[in-house]
Amino acid sequence: MKFKIDGKIEDALTWEEFEGMQSGNFMAMRPIISRFVVDDETEVPVPQPEAFKRLGALKMAEVAEVVKQFSEAMRFTAVNPTSAAK
Repeated sequence: MKFKIDGKIEDALTWEEFEGMQSGNFMAMRPIISRFVVDDETEVPVPQPEAFKRLGALKMAEVAEVVKQFSEAMRFTAVNPTSAAK
């Protein structure tokens, strides 16, 4: 799964969303992460309802990897805010 965060992550997340990501609360994470999902091939943003559904269909073994990938995308964007992360 790929993610694109335009600009700086601190401009993309609210305080509440940041707390949800930091807490490790999966119920808080899915709606946040779904805002940043892009198509694997075209890198066009996936509509949030569809991305939310895709994330919800993941097996638990896949969830940890997706959260890790998104966390890496957030860190990458904090360092290089004009780039998309995979």
